[in-house]
Amino acid sequence: MKLDKKYYPMLAMLGGIVLLIIILMVVFLFMNSGKKTYQYVENQMMKAAQQYYSKKPSELPKKIGEETKINTSTLINENYMKEFSEYNENYVCSGEVAVLKTAKAYNYVPLLDCGESYKTKFLVDVLLEELVTKENGLYAFDEAAKPSGKILSLDEEGNDLSKNPLLGGYVYRGKEVNNFILIDKIKYRISKIDKNNDLQITSFSNLLTNNYFDKSYNSDRGYNYGYNDYQRSEVRQKSIKHFNGFDDKSLTKQLAVPKDICVGGRTSDDKGSDGTLECSKVISGEYISLLPMFDLMNASLDEKCSTTLSPECSNYNYLIDNKIRAFTLTPNLTDSSQVYHHSGIIKASRASINSSISYTIFISKYAVYVSGTGSEEDPYIIK
Repeated sequence: MKLDKKYYPMLAMLGGIVLLIIILMVVFLFMNSGKKTYQYVENQMMKAAQQYYSKKPSELPKKIGEETKINTSTLINENYMKEFSEYNENYVCSGEVAVLKTAKAYNYVPLLDCGESYKTKFLVDVLLEELVTKENGLYAFDEAAKPSGKILSLDEEGNDLSKNPLLGGYVYRGKEVNNFILIDKIKYRISKIDKNNDLQITSFSNLLTNNYFDKSYNSDRGYNYGYNDYQRSEVRQKSIKHFNGFDDKSLTKQLAVPKDICVGGRTSDDKGSDGTLECSKVISGEYISLLPMFDLMNASLDEKCSTTLSPECSNYNYLIDNKIRAFTLTPNLTDSSQVYHHSGIIKASRASINSSISYTIFISKYAVYVSGTGSEEDPYIIK
């Protein structure tokens, strides 16, 4: 079909507009070709720190869980990276790189601060913007925990209980809380932020099923009912094996930090959820464990959740679900074969019963926020 000549001027104008757009795009790309993004600069900071410590390994942290930091001014002065203005003339920035000794290697975390223009954002900072004092959400630990009524200042090793980072920080409470997080394609719930701002994540959909806490012969009971001593339990060995199964380059391994987990026991009538009973006995340097009773109790919004086996502890509690059967970390002090367990309600059960393992891992406060609102459909994404 032949085009009518009256459309020629219109086509010429349209072609001119398209050509102008192409020219403007080329000019824009040319003008900005030398400008780098903040993420690019963060990556350069990380590479510079890695090069710096490759030549000065003696300055790296020695113990697992320890960290050190190096300022970008040092990296710039020693020619490991350029001045910030050379990446983009508009950048007025400072920064440092945190280096954490992990289970298998070192984790390098760039901390870039460009004032109001940009600052590296950590997930913990995002979470702490949403603190609440009522209804579902993130509470200060002291507002959630009820006193045990027992004066305990030292654990069994003589350490000051007040210095245990697990006895403080912040906890999620309620039934409907936006605390989902996706790491290495596995969905967890963020159950706690400790005093060090490290995040405790609890397995939600990826339980280790068809397991028992322990199935040893219990001489107190005369049967293979198992013992409730977590340190020598089979559930501990299975949990450690599960953690070791993560790839060394996985985000889980890179961000995991060891903790002195609380394995002290309670009676069924013991009051309080301040953690002093459970943390009176600890196992040091654990990367993976189970939830202790006081964390389970503090997740409930019911004020009548006051003792170990208060039925109200199941109310308004996202950690307790009829669909989930799981062990806690806490033994029953009156029966060496029993450990506290939940399956819609909390009860003392034999260590040898067939159940699931809902495990917990602590990840570093330096987990960088990428996206997400914390809902099940839109979990937090970190790097």
